[in-house]
Amino acid sequence: MKSINLAISDILQAREYRFHLIQELLKTKKNVVSLKANIPGVQKQRKEAYLLLSLFDCLIKLDYSDKIYLDNSDGPCLIYLLNDGNPYLIKTKMMALEAQSPMGRLIDIDVFSNNFDQSIKRHKLRKCLICEEPAFLCIRL
Repeated sequence: MKSINLAISDILQAREYRFHLIQELLKTKKNVVSLKANIPGVQKQRKEAYLLLSLFDCLIKLDYSDKIYLDNSDGPCLIYLLNDGNPYLIKTKMMALEAQSPMGRLIDIDVFSNNFDQSIKRHKLRKCLICEEPAFLCIRL
């Protein structure tokens, strides 16, 4: 049980780091897009996560100025830096990409704008991959 708590603590620290990094990036960029595999459980650094990230990196058609790769306890993540663009249109485009791909439910694409304190939310809640309840309820477990 102690190792699971340690793993969860490491994942939460990695998420906190990514959030603060994105906040810093938004001081110089208008929009930031985060691409991350949606992997249940405490083991986030699975080969499937790397494959999903690589696949969706090829599918994302964004006009970005730079891309940052992170790999930590929360698994691999790509962060795209955009100089301009309407964040709502970007979010709509990313949600369409998730919806059109058979593996889109296994990926999270978040859009951040320097006009807002947090990511742009989707209008319809996603369901948990395992139990079909709203994902935000299960992500805390």
